[in-house]
Amino acid sequence: MNRLSVQWLTSDPGLLELDWFQLLLPGPIAHVAVHQEPDQVQLAENVLLITNSVCPYRQVLERFRRHGARYGVVLLSDEYLRDPCEWLDDPQCLFLGRHYAHPAFLNHPKVFTFGLGYTRRFATQPQLFKSLDQRSFLWCFAGTPHGDRADLVRLFAQLQPYRAHGCSGFMSNDGLDKTDYAALLGNSMFSLCPPGHASNDTYRLYESLEAGCIPVVLANSKQCELLPSYWHAVFRGAKEFPFVVGSSYADCFEQVCGLIQTDAIGSMQASCQRFWTDWKSRWSRQLEVALSSFNTQ
Repeated sequence: MNRLSVQWLTSDPGLLELDWFQLLLPGPIAHVAVHQEPDQVQLAENVLLITNSVCPYRQVLERFRRHGARYGVVLLSDEYLRDPCEWLDDPQCLFLGRHYAHPAFLNHPKVFTFGLGYTRRFATQPQLFKSLDQRSFLWCFAGTPHGDRADLVRLFAQLQPYRAHGCSGFMSNDGLDKTDYAALLGNSMFSLCPPGHASNDTYRLYESLEAGCIPVVLANSKQCELLPSYWHAVFRGAKEFPFVVGSSYADCFEQVCGLIQTDAIGSMQASCQRFWTDWKSRWSRQLEVALSSFNTQ
């Protein structure tokens, strides 16, 4: 591969997505330069810019254009689907990899979508994965009870034993710390994964898969309805999913009850693990193919 500079422009000094990107980036790319100011981003002939929609990253792209650099972008945080990504028409832009599936870009030749993945230091937590016979809870939920999440928890409270932990916000002090959260998922058979404030997508789904826990999700959110579901746009090419995908919370509840009655939880958990292992490899390969475009143009 032609010499590639990987630059990360972020407003998050904690680098929430760092471990996830270390998993996805190809092995030969060892160094990622992290910056909190746009004028710190270094110029190079070929640049991968990792950033988010709250950063003034367009200033950086303009510098790339003036310098004659070719660039690819990984956009992390466009949860509300407001970023027009108008720079995709720039011939110096080779690709865009983005979190949060956007209906306008699903068939764009330069764009691919991949999952949010797990947050930093999650995958290295002890006791992350247990066999089903070692798990104490049928289901769990940890998060803020905004929107109709409280209704979801009350509905599933009919199925015991469970544990639900509410908190005041994402990464808040009254939430579970990383170790306790990972242990909760690793100790539960199902994980309730309702939509975030806007998108159907949440870190919770991918962390549940990493913990060997079966996610329970809605097919779509109010913000973005895609057919046959939002998840078909994230796991592009998958025809069906080995976790619970419902049209409503009531539908999710009925599916979980059916799995319990038919003693099918073990086979679904095993399918989830195969699915998750496969998709981590697919997304890594997808990024590798995108980076290879620096060699072919």
